[in-house]
Amino acid sequence: MIRGPQLGRFLAAGLLIALAISYIPETTHSAESPLQVIRKTATSVTLDWRGWPVPNLNQLTIYRNGKPIITFQQARTSFVDTTTGWGETFAYFVRARFNNGTTADTNTVWVTTNALSTGLNVILVLTDDQRWDTLQYMPRVQQLLVQPGVTFSNAFASTPQCCPSRAGLLTGLFSHNHGVLSNRINARGLKDASTLATWLRGAGYRTALIGKYLNGYSEDWKLFRPWPYTPPGWSDWHAFRTEGYYDYRLVENGSEVTYGTGPEDYSTLVLASKAVDFITTTPVGQPFFLLFTPRAPHIPAISERRDKVLFVDLSPWRPPSFNEADVADKPAWVQLLPPLTADDAARVERRRIKQLRSLQSVDRAVQAIYDAVAASGRLDSTVFILTSDNGWAWGEHRMARGKICPYDECARVPLVVRVPGASPRVDAHLITLIDLVPSIASWTGIPHPKVDGTSIARLVFEPNTSWRDAMLIEMLDGESDEQAMLYSAVRTRTQLYVEYLNGDREFYDLKTDPFALLNAVADPVSASLIERLRTRLEAFRRQ
Repeated sequence: MIRGPQLGRFLAAGLLIALAISYIPETTHSAESPLQVIRKTATSVTLDWRGWPVPNLNQLTIYRNGKPIITFQQARTSFVDTTTGWGETFAYFVRARFNNGTTADTNTVWVTTNALSTGLNVILVLTDDQRWDTLQYMPRVQQLLVQPGVTFSNAFASTPQCCPSRAGLLTGLFSHNHGVLSNRINARGLKDASTLATWLRGAGYRTALIGKYLNGYSEDWKLFRPWPYTPPGWSDWHAFRTEGYYDYRLVENGSEVTYGTGPEDYSTLVLASKAVDFITTTPVGQPFFLLFTPRAPHIPAISERRDKVLFVDLSPWRPPSFNEADVADKPAWVQLLPPLTADDAARVERRRIKQLRSLQSVDRAVQAIYDAVAASGRLDSTVFILTSDNGWAWGEHRMARGKICPYDECARVPLVVRVPGASPRVDAHLITLIDLVPSIASWTGIPHPKVDGTSIARLVFEPNTSWRDAMLIEMLDGESDEQAMLYSAVRTRTQLYVEYLNGDREFYDLKTDPFALLNAVADPVSASLIERLRTRLEAFRRQ
């Protein structure tokens, strides 16, 4: 069932507070967003939580950027932090410890001491079909985002296909709730009157989409909406009308513009320039959200000419699951795949190298965007996120190409987040791309309707935050040749359980079988565990 709740029903009182201080309410088990920032100066931040009842209190601890800064042994309702500096960003919450030993937390509030607006700026770089294990080939991303940021090593697309995944990134909903179930049900299936863009624009943000929007965004919309069509919520709009690395068309704020085949027309370069222009023309003090969505490394993965000599010495890609020899235990769609020939394997390897080469322009684009933010003095008030809409197979399980499968090659994605004040680390919690919507709402302080994702804003600062132990991956619609691949799956850190719409099932213990080679769904030893996973899957389907 597709949900379309109206924004007004979900506005929470107190989300936007006086003095335009940035803060972020988050759902906790004990508080209805009582913590507020009531004052900030060049050298102090004043917190207030007088609406939070704390009976049987033993002590109160104030946390800043995930670390305790002061503890009180008696009840209090306010605190003045005089250890702040001008031009910094802080995240605060209050933890109460009770006489019986239990604890409870307030919501988290965010303060950017030099920001005149609510919330942080957010830049989301969304690549197309980038595998989770390819960040190592992007040296600038490594230096600017990975080394100072939080890398989530278990991040997944809830639906590993371009259009439904991107729709989830705009709504925070599973595809069975936002209704864009596949590329076949394309951009016209999205209810774009209520998305991350409209929520941000409504809160005073300047917003930009530069690159790919959703599959099906084209002149065909003349049958449904005026063309050229700019969806609501976007201040600056430069979207592919026809996608490509060369010889493509963009819809640019109401006009169609054609680009050619010259070196200067390479699409990642053109889009990066527009992203830099957006940042430099946004006044300091005006909050902004940039969704930068280049074509790379989607096939045919054409790179800039200067990158065509790279990666010639890479060893061939040969994990244990490559060209899997025995697929008798696999679902019908895998059993129908023929073994890869030598020519097939060579073709996969050429495609792999081309994809890595095409990512080099994205790597340089990240550098250009980062430099523009730094030059404007906004690094300390800007969140950077880099991820992809889904992964891509490089010959695993006989898949010479593809992305809609439930295996890690398809569903697992890179995700690195650089948040002001957060300490760098690799985090193994299970993250789904739809978590980014409430996270961006957290960092920007905007109200929003109910979503299926969970904000990672607290998790970025506090690795011990209570978190999910399982997540949903689903593929519920597709073209005629994809029907046997449609499924719902539950993924934990060490298990994968899949139910296909045709009745096929899979179970893998990824702790002992990390490459998903042995389908143990019929193993009686795993029967009770599989039943628990099946129950979890049913709960996800009803969510």
